[in-house]
Parts: sequence; C-alpha cells; structure tokens
Amino acid sequence: MSMKRKRIFHHPQVTAPLNDETNQRCAFPEVVENQDTLEEIQIPLDGLDYLAAVRREAMSLKSFKTANVQPEKPDTKTRNPLYTEATQPVRFPEPLLKNLYDLVEQNNKKLSTYPPHLLLDNSTLPSTLQQWRQTIANKIPSWDFVASTDLATILDIFENCAYWLENDTLDVQAQWLFCFCCKLPDILNGEDISTLRSALRSLRSTHTTFSSIQTSASTLNSVLVFRYGQNDLL
Repeated sequence: MSMKRKRIFHHPQVTAPLNDETNQRCAFPEVVENQDTLEEIQIPLDGLDYLAAVRREAMSLKSFKTANVQPEKPDTKTRNPLYTEATQPVRFPEPLLKNLYDLVEQNNKKLSTYPPHLLLDNSTLPSTLQQWRQTIANKIPSWDFVASTDLATILDIFENCAYWLENDTLDVQAQWLFCFCCKLPDILNGEDISTLRSALRSLRSTHTTFSSIQTSASTLNSVLVFRYGQNDLL
C-alpha cells in the first residue's frame, strides 16, 4: 500500500485583531494610543480619508512640463513626375468631332440598308483574329466587306487593334477602324461601351504622331460621345 502524505497545517497569519462586536478584522492597522494627531500617524482611518490623502499627495507633486517642439516642415521641393509623355495625343475640338460623327452617321445609314444580296458569305470572311489582323494590314477595306462583318468581330478587333498597328500599314489600318466605327449600332450595353473606351485609350497613347491613327481615334471618340452619351470624353 502506498503511504499517504501527511498534511502540514500552517498557522494562519493574523493581519489584525478581531473586533469583539463585529467579529471582523480591521482593514488598516490599529492606531497607537500614544500618538496624538492623524498627521503623525499618517494612516488613513477609512476610505474617504485615504482618498483625501492621495489627493493631498498629488497636489504636493510638481506639475509636468511639456517641451514646445516645433514639428518639422515637410519637404516643399517640387518633384518631377516619374513618367511624362514625350508627345501629347492629338485631340479634336468638339465642332470637328461633330463633323466626324455626321460623316459616320451618313455611312451608317448606308451600311444598315445595305442590299442583302451584296453581302459576302461567311466562308469568304476571315474566321480567326489572326486572319483579321492580316486582312486589315494588307487589304483595302470595302463596304461589302464591312457590312458583312458582325458586331462581335468588330468589338474583338477594337479590343486588339492597338497591338496590331504596324508603321508600314498604319494608313490602311486607320481606314478599317474608321469603317468599323461606321458599322457600330445605335445601342450598346455597358460592357461593349467599356471595350470601346479601352480601345480609345489605347489608340490615344500609341502612335501619337501619326495623324491617320489619331483621326480614327477621334472618329471613335465622336461615336462614344454623340451616340453613346460618353460626354466625359469631350
């Protein structure tokens, strides 16, 4: 059998004598009878006396002083932007944009009423974006070709046109972009308008010194403003 541990009983430490009437111990040590005043005792008799003693001690301490340190002024030197465009894109004023849009409207009416028997068969049209890239770089646009192109293909071309531009064929590519602007419908959803706005930003930021590309970009700008209500592009 395992041996039981012996308990060691400690005598309780008496902090203050018990009161005969309440049978409770005092919260503070007893006052010695030979001392006359409370100031000599320096022991609070109750809670209020203790709080008063704390306040008197706080009032006797020196007040804190704060140093008047002036904050450093920020650097006011003018800093050059990290990126600046070497050339600003050409922007057409509103009257010229309106003239471009009037020209787009005239051609749009022709395309919307284009005779069905003159439309090209889908087998004669490019079937992939890579084939379209080769077409708009090497072939002069024709109205029957543009009238036979569906809206989804035109939006895909606008989305990628800025990456297809080549210096040797910019004039031909600009003609295609102008013709596709004329084929855009009267109503587009927000996603398609966002695609056209992205295409406009891309055209404005590349080949800024080529007037043919910037003219096509301004044509797209006029369509976005006067047909789709994107007045912030003025």
